[in-house]
Amino acid sequence: MQDLTDDVTKIIPVGYSKFSGRWVNLAGSAATGTVNEGIVSTEEFIPDDYEILTLGVSKIPYEPLSKEVLTLDNYIVSANGDGINDTFFIPEIMDKGNNLVQIYDRYGLKVFELENYTNEFIGFSNLNNIPLNAEKGLPAGVYFYTIALIDEELNYQGFLYLAR
Repeated sequence: MQDLTDDVTKIIPVGYSKFSGRWVNLAGSAATGTVNEGIVSTEEFIPDDYEILTLGVSKIPYEPLSKEVLTLDNYIVSANGDGINDTFFIPEIMDKGNNLVQIYDRYGLKVFELENYTNEFIGFSNLNNIPLNAEKGLPAGVYFYTIALIDEELNYQGFLYLAR
């Protein structure tokens, strides 16, 4: 959470709705405590109605997420040198120079971060937090990405599958 915010009141529980295909704010009351140790509550909800349940950050506590978070497609990256899906290519941001791309593994660990992203992710972490087999690249699997278009104040998110 420290990578997302230093203000505990901005932390909110969110779920990716199976029905609406978007992130939904599930906050019940304001988070209390600190970013390292605290409590956050939810409104009542049916867990099976959501693909994913996680914590997110709101610019203003309890703002509707649909206004600030848009969803791009899910992607596949198969960095095997065959010229097909070798990089995480996002055509929608190619002409948006002031952007920030972050990629997280299934445990929420940030494995890649780059400002002014153009096509650089090829399945390797660019952070110094992957101690084992870093030279072989990240393991195959599902990863979560976020994209911030800073000048437009827009945020995108989605999933990518890394094939080996």
